[in-house]
Amino acid sequence: MVDALTDLRLCVRNLSLKIIFKGTLLTEPNVCKKSSLFVPLNCPMLTVFNDICKKEIRLFYDKNLASRIYNLSVQENEALCKLERKSDIIIKQADKGGGVEILDKEVYDNCMHRFLVDASTFTVIRKSAVSKVISNVNMAVYEMQLNGDFK
Repeated sequence: MVDALTDLRLCVRNLSLKIIFKGTLLTEPNVCKKSSLFVPLNCPMLTVFNDICKKEIRLFYDKNLASRIYNLSVQENEALCKLERKSDIIIKQADKGGGVEILDKEVYDNCMHRFLVDASTFTVIRKSAVSKVISNVNMAVYEMQLNGDFK
């Protein structure tokens, strides 16, 4: 899925560059110069196109993953579906052993609230700080993809 999303990002970037430069990009790359890391702003249509494609890629991979991993009998699956419909419990994957945990919703919510308000575990940060970190990670991944550092 990472490869598909990276390819989509490169495609949208190239389309943005073609729109900005009216298709007059150099046909031969300059071998003496490092590849550009310029990320143009997308026009609204490309943003919508990108969002729709990302959603479809994730749905495709999630759907295929769900169809491949199936280790429950029909009866076990029906019982799990009945449990999932109950609103007073929470079903989570166990941390270890590949099991399933069924928890009382009120107890779970109280534990999570205590955990999240604990100042020694989490601190409140500004949205701009998160955006900056996400942008830096995206640029690092994009640069690695351009350099062929991972496949």
